[in-house]
Amino acid sequence: MECVITDLNSVCNGCSYFNTNTNANNGYACSHSDCSDWVTVDNDGYTTEIENNTAIRLVAQSFTKRNIKCNRRLAKKFLKKARKSDLRMELTKIGVKTIGLCFSFTCPIAWSVDFEGMKNYSNSKEYDYIDNEDEMPSGFGDDLMGIEKSKADKLGITY
Repeated sequence: MECVITDLNSVCNGCSYFNTNTNANNGYACSHSDCSDWVTVDNDGYTTEIENNTAIRLVAQSFTKRNIKCNRRLAKKFLKKARKSDLRMELTKIGVKTIGLCFSFTCPIAWSVDFEGMKNYSNSKEYDYIDNEDEMPSGFGDDLMGIEKSKADKLGITY
């Protein structure tokens, strides 16, 4: 498997999951279900703050399947089940919209590249002038990402 280095903007330009119709993360949003960092949004795409405890309570209420008043023991059971569940998937099931935040370290398609791993990529010759991590300009590697060459070609991502 041959891998190449690209940057976050190139991945965003070629990615079909990239979403700019929101104010979440300054317009860098992702609709991929495996994006690891996410927020709740309203119907217009604007972020809405739902605290973690409120989200767990909403999911626990959806697990009761009917609107019953639970005793304390039963309520604890549903809250425990909600804490162990995939919160983003369960919130989506009950109608709360979520959207992923597009960063190099949360991307399910590509992955972030560190200095040590940079030399293992096929197009790393562009970065040969950097001998050690201290010589890297400030913020240089923050948006560098590694991706399989075949996947990059398929999505039309430049590298």
